[in-house]
Amino acid sequence: MSVLIIYPQLESPRTGGQIYDFNFIKLLKGRNVECNYLLDKDLGNGNSLFYLIKYAKKCGVISKNEIILTNSRLYPRLLFLFLVLKSFSNSKIIVFHHHFNFLTQRGLRRYVHKYLELLFLRMVDVAIIPSPYICDLMRQYCPKTKIEYLEIPFKKEKKCIDVLERECTGRLLFVGSIEPRKGVEYLINMAIRLAKKNVKFHLTIVGNIPSDSIYYDSLVEMLKKENIVEYVTFTGKISEQQLECFYRESNIFTFPSLHEGYGMVLIEAMSYGLPVVAFNNSAMPYSVKSMKNGLLANNRDVEDFTSKVLFLLNDNNVLNKLSQGALETYNSSHSVMQYEKNVSQFIDKIQDNLKAIRK
Repeated sequence: MSVLIIYPQLESPRTGGQIYDFNFIKLLKGRNVECNYLLDKDLGNGNSLFYLIKYAKKCGVISKNEIILTNSRLYPRLLFLFLVLKSFSNSKIIVFHHHFNFLTQRGLRRYVHKYLELLFLRMVDVAIIPSPYICDLMRQYCPKTKIEYLEIPFKKEKKCIDVLERECTGRLLFVGSIEPRKGVEYLINMAIRLAKKNVKFHLTIVGNIPSDSIYYDSLVEMLKKENIVEYVTFTGKISEQQLECFYRESNIFTFPSLHEGYGMVLIEAMSYGLPVVAFNNSAMPYSVKSMKNGLLANNRDVEDFTSKVLFLLNDNNVLNKLSQGALETYNSSHSVMQYEKNVSQFIDKIQDNLKAIRK
């Protein structure tokens, strides 16, 4: 079986989705599979239109592979190529699909991207989906596209955490990139409200801060204007060891993201016994169950979000109960061993189908 992997780069994963994709490709390489690659470094820099032309020129070479494997986020640059391939090639197209990009767009861009993205997804042969939320949406938007649900795995490490002995010190934690989609401004507004109520707390915001970020600068200005800088710490990007310390020292994981395809960081936080307070949107209710492992606030409602956090800070019994529930959620999550078994079965199925076609 020959597989052409079309991807921007395969060196340093920058997101949870890329980690997932890279692990799948690693397992694929471990089988009797001929893997070929078409990466951005093979094409040079450019925009989507540039890539459309470059891929078109390589159409003959691309079509010689039995399987084309890529990520659905590349639909702006790959749509035309796949339309052409479908007209003359027998190559099967398999894509990783983590998000519906159009859901994060606004105005006219949302409608344009919706049309292009759904057209792209409806022509692929198989969509590999790691999230139950995206799986449900895929069945709604692209009911005829074949879905292979390969749930995101977790290492299931034993971290020797006794949530009942953890003292509530009012330490709140957020982990994620500092960008509007993550809803970090809602955390700042929450901090303002908690400070005005004289609540004992400290919010640590862990995540990469883009250089020359207008968004980040506006958040800092909000803190200065309300004179609550001492209540909030932006750490920037930190090491895994430092992150683990923050997880162990914190009491509540606050995650006001406005859209997630899965939200792997939620399960990561729960692995340390942290109950989660999140907005009730996108993938959040698939992981966060109110009064079991966290609390869900009304979407984009900072007052409700603040009240949920305050409720946990004021009731240690409920906090301990949800902390225990968070650990149970993590312990019941999909294991790496099960994931690898499912991937092997999927690869076997594809190989068997190709053998049948050759005959």
